[in-house]
Amino acid sequence: MKCFWEFTKKLSLRHGIDAEALMQILRCLFFGAIFLLGAEVMSFGAQESQEQGNRTVHVNSRHPNASDENSGAEERPLVSVTKAVELAQRNNRSGIGTRVIIHPGTYRESIQLENHPKDTDASMIFEAKQKGTAIISGSDVWDGWQREGNTNVYSHAWPHRWGLKPNPWEQDKITLNPIVRRREMIFADGKLLRQVLSMPELHTGSFYVDEEKATVYLSLTPETKISPPYTFFLLNGDMELYRNRHFFI
Repeated sequence: MKCFWEFTKKLSLRHGIDAEALMQILRCLFFGAIFLLGAEVMSFGAQESQEQGNRTVHVNSRHPNASDENSGAEERPLVSVTKAVELAQRNNRSGIGTRVIIHPGTYRESIQLENHPKDTDASMIFEAKQKGTAIISGSDVWDGWQREGNTNVYSHAWPHRWGLKPNPWEQDKITLNPIVRRREMIFADGKLLRQVLSMPELHTGSFYVDEEKATVYLSLTPETKISPPYTFFLLNGDMELYRNRHFFI
């Protein structure tokens, strides 16, 4: 400290500054630097603590012990990505990061990541156990189609009454064709069918949903394979990010 005081006096004489005042300034700078260093150490410690508090959750629909009642450990994985999202969001709101590992398989789910007032900056990471092997699909596979007489038209019971999706631009006096406001998609033998709005419009390569009769009709080419899989996309009225889409992770 004596050497520091001598240095301060020499510096003050050289620049014409009061030694006591200079000493006070240097003290403030010194202790300020110590405070900032301590804050950085505390910040790093908090970050390290948060990283150590991260959770890993496994989703594996093919595992014999898979259940959404499980903790998500690798040997007791969850069966659905939806449950993993729920756990990840719950952890996030407690400031805990979550890494979700999705094992190979096709997960036919409608996944929603919703904003919440208690959301934090804790990470939520979703990754495949093996790249390109985890598929999240908003589609269902339907079989049991009935042929209509000797035609190439097939029918299936239809359990929904979705109707037309509301026009989001109606207040701006922008009109949409009714076909644009339908929410169904059907693939037959890997090919996308075109939707029509009435039975008279039904032609080869198209489909029609008759909500009054609770029946959906397909018109197919003779070469189209009628055996499964028929993939039906459930595009409902509350579409969100990640909802009703086909993802490879």
